[in-house]
Amino acid sequence: LWLELTRCASAKTEALTSSDLAKLCWAVSKLDLTNEFPDFWQTMEDAVICAASNAQSVDLSMLAWAFGNAGRNEGRDGDASGC
Repeated sequence: LWLELTRCASAKTEALTSSDLAKLCWAVSKLDLTNEFPDFWQTMEDAVICAASNAQSVDLSMLAWAFGNAGRNEGRDGDASGC
C-alpha cells in the first residue's frame, strides 16, 4: 500500500498543495518508512522547494519535522528557479 501511495504522490507532485506535501511527508516519516522509499524523499525535496514560498507556517513546521525525522537534513540549498 505505502509503495503505491508514494509512487502515486511522486508522480503528481505538481497537483499537491503544500499542506498535502506536509501531511504526506509527515505520515511517511512518522511510520518510519524513510529508508524504504529514498526516491520518494528526493522527489518530495524538489516539490517542497517549489511549494515552500506559498506554505503556511503549520505546513512548514510539519515538513521540517518530517525531513529531520527522516534524516533528510544534509543542508541542501534549494533552487526554486525551476518551479
